[in-house]
Amino acid sequence: MVNANVKKVSDIAVIDYKNFVKSSEDGLVYCTFGSLISSKKPVVCEYTNAFDISNSLMGQSPISMTRQFINEEFHILNELETAFNDKSTSDVTMVVEKQSIYVHKIILKIRSTYFRTMFQTDWIENKQSIIENHNYKYVVYKKFLEYLYTGKINLSSFENLLDLLRLADEFCEKNLQTDCIRKIKKTINVSNVMRLFKIINEMTVEHYKKELMKYCFNFYFKNMTNVIRTESFEELDVETKSMLIDKGKNFFLSEIGSSGYLE
Repeated sequence: MVNANVKKVSDIAVIDYKNFVKSSEDGLVYCTFGSLISSKKPVVCEYTNAFDISNSLMGQSPISMTRQFINEEFHILNELETAFNDKSTSDVTMVVEKQSIYVHKIILKIRSTYFRTMFQTDWIENKQSIIENHNYKYVVYKKFLEYLYTGKINLSSFENLLDLLRLADEFCEKNLQTDCIRKIKKTINVSNVMRLFKIINEMTVEHYKKELMKYCFNFYFKNMTNVIRTESFEELDVETKSMLIDKGKNFFLSEIGSSGYLE
């Protein structure tokens, strides 16, 4: 119940710590101060509905403003996504593994420090309409550029995600690095954790390697009974399997000890 003194509330507005409710019983709009849930006697105000109050203070209702913003934001994001790889509007072409990706300098400059530097300095690429990249696979570089337009990582392959993380690290794309780490962690499951553990162990980016190795270990420890039955675990050499089993046992013993279960 919003207010004990107002019956059959049909409309509510909250503006600058002032709460307005309209009663469908008497058709009046009441004003209270402080908490919306209040037993204080409300004061009748001159407005006919809660939106009139908002209109008088901010030009339009907060709900319509929110809806308008969300709709406009959606259209902008949708149009940006549509613009990616659109040859008809592109002003620069990225060529990777002999395949073209059509992009826009202004969007790349806005979204990436790496490209901002490239297109605002004396880099030779700043004068080119076709730029070749030989350092990354086509699928990885394309998804990187797509991310700049959409903020989404549309990759499922663990190896490709690690390559994208390496690219993000090289280009100093902090947001992409964070999103890659999050996406990589989500791909880890009982069936693949041992295979991914081996791949991560071969990474050259040490600071991410440490974080991901720790995550794999913790996942393994918490799911050891199921992991040791998987094909990927059986494919490990005897020494590695023995090490993992011993570490798993030590983990469980430490967990039991810290819980005080054996006391």
